[in-house]
Parts: sequence; structure tokens; C-alpha cells
Amino acid sequence: VGYGNCDATGRAITIVKECAHPVSGQPFRMRDVTTILSREQHSYVQYQSGPEGVERKVLEVTYTRL
Repeated sequence: VGYGNCDATGRAITIVKECAHPVSGQPFRMRDVTTILSREQHSYVQYQSGPEGVERKVLEVTYTRL
């Protein structure tokens, strides 16, 4: 289940979600950030918290209109 909001500019959307690890079943936290960089470009970054609680970037995608 995830919950999110956007910043005051409306250009950055952050969603925080609690997930279950597919192998261990242990819960962990993920954070997704979608940022509108321009009319032609958006970015999507995904972060995951490990068992020690430290957040790390696990995925980054930049979308560009051609």
C-alpha cells in the first residue's frame, strides 16, 4: 500500500509504500519520486530501505519525448 503527495510546485510527486519482500516475506519500505523536468522530460527514481533502515537508490529512469 502506498501514499503520496506532490510538492508546492506540482512538479515532484513522492509516493511511499510498504512492501513485502518476495522471498523472505519481511516488510520493507520503498519511495518513488517522479519529477517533471520539462514538457519533454520526466524522471522517475525509486529508493528502497534495507533491513538496517538505510535508504538506497535502486532505479532511475529519465523519460524524453522525441
